[in-house]
Amino acid sequence: MIKLTFAASGLASALLLFSSWAAFAQSEPWNTPYDPYFDRAELAPEYKVLPDGTEIRKVMLPGDVLLEMERKDGKIKIATFDQSGHGAVLCAKGIYQLVRAALDTCQDVENERVSRLVDEALDRMDHFILANSIEPVTMSQLQERDQTRLRKLRNDLIGPDASGQLKSCKADVPEHVQFPARLVSEFDKTSDEEFTARVDDLLSVPRLPAMNPCL
Repeated sequence: MIKLTFAASGLASALLLFSSWAAFAQSEPWNTPYDPYFDRAELAPEYKVLPDGTEIRKVMLPGDVLLEMERKDGKIKIATFDQSGHGAVLCAKGIYQLVRAALDTCQDVENERVSRLVDEALDRMDHFILANSIEPVTMSQLQERDQTRLRKLRNDLIGPDASGQLKSCKADVPEHVQFPARLVSEFDKTSDEEFTARVDDLLSVPRLPAMNPCL
């Protein structure tokens, strides 16, 4: 069985080194859709300025998703960390998209049942993202992003000089090609009921879709 190991991003690791956080206060508005959450005292938002002038702020959002934002020279970086115990939805979606790309690309992993389950799961994740995103997004925008992402994943599997499908993604190919093929095999070992139950659990708590922790 393949076990997916999740680890926090470098930003999270860096934040662990901070010696202290001030009660929330900031010099200038950030002008982001997330700002209202930093005005809610009950969420205990925190703020810090590093010696180089970088501003860091963080807040635990409803549903137990940690939002961390960094601003330097007018540029803002955002990181989200799911601490709900149900998994990071954006990470899960990325894994399922990788499986979808393998199903589209690798002749030796074609599997109608897994294909159906993955498509259903991805559709449910998109509806969850649409309902819980803080930044405005439409279904058509999500679908456009999904198609762009899938094209990139398929191209990464096939390679820059190839076209169509690969006869095999299981033997005599790089590890990054074998990995999604192994995921398809693992998914195939899962019953429809278990597969659906995992997705049910992932999407059971309304919360901001997060990318971390992930592979």
